[in-house]
Amino acid sequence: MVKSSVLTPILSGVLAVSVAGSGAFIAIDQMKKSDKASESNNKAIVHEVKNTAVKHVEDKINAALDTAEQAIKGELDFAYDTNIEFEFGDAFTDELGTSVKPFTLKTKTAQKGGLSKASLTAEYGGERLATGDLIADNENGVVYLRCAELNEDYLCCSKADFENYYNQLLSSSGAGVNMMSASAFKAPKFNELKEVIDNIDYEALYDDFAGYVEAVKDALPEGKEKDNISGDINGYEYDYAVKTVEITGKVVQNVVAAVVDRAADDAFLKDYVSQMGVDANSYDKMIESLRNEYSKVSDEELVKSYVTFDVYYDNDNPTGFNIKLDNGGFIKLILMDEEDAVGIDFKFEESNAKVTVKGAFGTEDNIINGSLNASFAEKNKEIGSLDLTIEDLQEVGDNFSGKINLSVENEDREMFAGSIVSNSTEDTVDITIKASAEGKDLGTLKITGESTDASDFSLPSGKTYNPLNKDEMEAYMKNCDTEGFMNNIKSVIGEDVFKEIDRQF
Repeated sequence: MVKSSVLTPILSGVLAVSVAGSGAFIAIDQMKKSDKASESNNKAIVHEVKNTAVKHVEDKINAALDTAEQAIKGELDFAYDTNIEFEFGDAFTDELGTSVKPFTLKTKTAQKGGLSKASLTAEYGGERLATGDLIADNENGVVYLRCAELNEDYLCCSKADFENYYNQLLSSSGAGVNMMSASAFKAPKFNELKEVIDNIDYEALYDDFAGYVEAVKDALPEGKEKDNISGDINGYEYDYAVKTVEITGKVVQNVVAAVVDRAADDAFLKDYVSQMGVDANSYDKMIESLRNEYSKVSDEELVKSYVTFDVYYDNDNPTGFNIKLDNGGFIKLILMDEEDAVGIDFKFEESNAKVTVKGAFGTEDNIINGSLNASFAEKNKEIGSLDLTIEDLQEVGDNFSGKINLSVENEDREMFAGSIVSNSTEDTVDITIKASAEGKDLGTLKITGESTDASDFSLPSGKTYNPLNKDEMEAYMKNCDTEGFMNNIKSVIGEDVFKEIDRQF
């Protein structure tokens, strides 16, 4: 049973989070609206994402993840050939002290009838290093693996083999169930609290939190209208209405009182704290204690003005705010959410620091273009910046095409730069990724692939060895041509590169 003395600060924290959470929402939308508008927005604190090309690309990413999950489970029939090539940049060659040729990994994957197969070929400078074959029986949870250059036979392991091996490890280490349940080992009693968390009705929790939001909104003064604010973000113009509100000590007292009164009759909150050991009488005493605290505010504090801030509106939708700080600085945010563009204009300024983030991404014919810049300054000196650009980004079938550039700099030089260029089509993947750091080229990764027909294939029928069985692995290793395997690698990559890799790693 949790003591009431422990729950008192917990309950106070819950109420504080309610106030803070409501305040964060109200910083964007704290002016009273009509009953109709309030009802329609009760469960729409965050704006619904509009049906733009940005949303389409997001949907395609989600669809691709779903397809990948089905493929992992062996639920799809497909075949795909992929070519991945990495060209080493100056950062690697300078470190190794010798030139390095491109490394290529070619894969042929297929899945049909509950079986999966992947054939891999690793090449260096166009010459073969090694090959690998992996075949999986998805239905029975059995995997076969072979490196032909090392051994013509397959390693084979089932899910049951792995589970038995894992249980043996636990038993040999003394970390089995018996040890965990021994009287000398006392585990904390988290079960009761875990049951409370597991039984939370999150939809009811959301509704409960929304009730606190409404209580805080009702306790705030009506905003006063000001002149509109207008401008543009990367050429996309806006014109927003402005309302301002002043937060005095009395307003703060009213907000806290509204939240505490809401908590006093909150059956949802009462139910869950009761499961944690607080009876109805103790709960009422805690509420009364909180009421006594906020009622002790002096007249001087009640009339004191803590903050005055503006809230921006696009029709009835809150879209930003401007808060003035005591030291003469300010925090200003404008969020653009239009049918053809999304954007942000954020500024934070005080005596010693300045942060700006500004950018917009627009769509035309479902093609996305735009840029975003962030800069950071200290004592009027820029100490860092970030630039992101998107060019002609669009969905093509289950793939995407277009270009994404990112660069990060500090006050001295470029820290990182990278680009992703996709010339993919509905049927093929063609992606190039480049990166550099501190002015040195890290390398270039090229990925190409295309769908092929999934032909029939079967499980290996020859001798197999269980890698989790000591005797079988010893027999397997006796038949491995380890010397020939290593000699081939040395021959392909060259003695100098091999020695440097061995020395470095």
